[in-house]
Amino acid sequence: MTDEIVPEKKKRKQWVMTSKDQVKEALRANHGLIEPSANYLGITRACLQDRLYRNPDLRLFQQECAEAAKDHVTSKLFENIDKNHEGAIEFYLRTQARDRGFGEASLINVNQNNLQANIDVDLSKLSTEELENLNGYLEKITKPSTSSERISE
Repeated sequence: MTDEIVPEKKKRKQWVMTSKDQVKEALRANHGLIEPSANYLGITRACLQDRLYRNPDLRLFQQECAEAAKDHVTSKLFENIDKNHEGAIEFYLRTQARDRGFGEASLINVNQNNLQANIDVDLSKLSTEELENLNGYLEKITKPSTSSERISE
């Protein structure tokens, strides 16, 4: 089957002719991202999305390009982990090892009646509604501190 050239609307109602190979080249060059690929082709994002919707082969190719980009970035992450880069290790554990207790945690410092405690909490276990409620409670019970304010011993 020959590569058909399909007219695409360009901004300001101009037409740009794009072949399937040109669309693939744009998707490959832009890691499967729609907006940059559309700009590369000189068409609108909506036109490219429509083209992908109408052509399952192109849609699959776009998904493959996006997956290849994820694989590439993941390999770079593991290269940094292998080099013992703390930020990469921390990111991986925080995002991929939550089941082992490495989720987002916050430290809350509580001062009441000259008693002080630090509480380690995992806010990732709360729903959005629970986080909003917690935020409301914190706003209600916290007072703005000044630099001259000190805890008496």
